[in-house]
Amino acid sequence: MKTIILGPPGTGKTTTLLNLVDEFIQQGVRPKQIGYFSFTRKAATEAANRAADKFALDIDNDLDNFRTLHSYAFRELGMTKEKMMKPEDYKEFGQKCGIPIKTASYSADDGTFNSDNEYLTIINTAAVKRMDLLEYYDSRQNILDIERSTLFLLAEELKRFKKEKGLKDFNDLLENFIQKDINPKFEVLFIDEAQDLSLIQWDMVRKLWTNANKTYIAGDDDQAIFKWAGADVDHFIALKEEVDDIKTLEQSYRIPGGPIHELSQHIISKVQNRFDKQYRPRDDEGILKRYSDITQVDMSQGNWLVLSSANYFLDDVKDLCELQGWYYQYKG
Repeated sequence: MKTIILGPPGTGKTTTLLNLVDEFIQQGVRPKQIGYFSFTRKAATEAANRAADKFALDIDNDLDNFRTLHSYAFRELGMTKEKMMKPEDYKEFGQKCGIPIKTASYSADDGTFNSDNEYLTIINTAAVKRMDLLEYYDSRQNILDIERSTLFLLAEELKRFKKEKGLKDFNDLLENFIQKDINPKFEVLFIDEAQDLSLIQWDMVRKLWTNANKTYIAGDDDQAIFKWAGADVDHFIALKEEVDDIKTLEQSYRIPGGPIHELSQHIISKVQNRFDKQYRPRDDEGILKRYSDITQVDMSQGNWLVLSSANYFLDDVKDLCELQGWYYQYKG
């Protein structure tokens, strides 16, 4: 049995999932028979900590299957940190190939790849999308200054480099897990933050749910923000044809009513391929105001968070804070 749980902002998705965990434990399901996998380590850790507090369980022993997909593959494959590609390994690879690589690493929190070298970024994105490298290159219209032949040669050299040094990257972990004869069996399987999973992660999820008696897939397609890293929200949406039930959490405890909720719903309704969902905001009214300049906003009292679509827009905000003598933080 497979169920999708749609959790619009502030509707208590994690609480709902942990309530289900509670129900299954009370029914006699042992914690070790429950798999709880999330896109980010932060979400998996939060779920484990809340479950440990609620049920008086030990995180390391009872809840060791509350983790990210990468972490689970790492453990099941018997990997060690020494066998994983590190920033210094990428720098060494760049020196051997004559290409500048200052930064290249996988985030320990969510497994996303970040590098200042566009060739490495394309190689990684093709892998998470489960696409042939050159097919992915040909499908992109906006890849500038990237030579097709050089891309192919670097990808082959990277494979050779990792093999010679006995190293793997995060994508190798998932690929090896999918291909190897590893068949864990869970009584209940939870997949959280499903909107952010890539196709290679979905292939691992499909292997996990094959032997699970019940599977709950939780997320919100309206909050999908990791397409840049290869996330495939369309795959999540298409699951509505495969699952037995779809449930929407309908009460938000975060979003205020009135203009904020109304505007957000108006904007998101323009997205054509999405789960059609309605949720209720909090009873209190929110405030929505429009200003033409940051100097028109009185930020002299209280705590303020300023967001912008580009870093350089924040320069005026920093100048204003310094001019007014306000304490502020920017990038730490």
